[in-house]
Amino acid sequence: MKPVRLLVFLCLALALASCSFKQTWDIFGKWQSVEGSEIVQFSQDGVMTLENENTNIKATFKLTDPKHLQIYFGSLATLDMEVSIANNELTLVHADGTFSKFKRVK
Repeated sequence: MKPVRLLVFLCLALALASCSFKQTWDIFGKWQSVEGSEIVQFSQDGVMTLENENTNIKATFKLTDPKHLQIYFGSLATLDMEVSIANNELTLVHADGTFSKFKRVK
């Protein structure tokens, strides 16, 4: 009976883990600001590109867990943000409570 319980527990743990990591997989790709022409792109190699009509900034990023993101601008700054994705809309919540919304670019 113990092996059956262990197997059920492992299956449940894997199912929960796969659901929580889906957030991480969804962030990769291009996103356009809903308020302007700003485009942010997250690549699987850990590079984020932010571009608008005047600038093109590259930085590295790390998903610390399925709902939190850190963006590193070298020795200048590190941004910690909360991430949520729903219906092809990305919301980045900054430490001060302000947020940015983006729609997935197809």
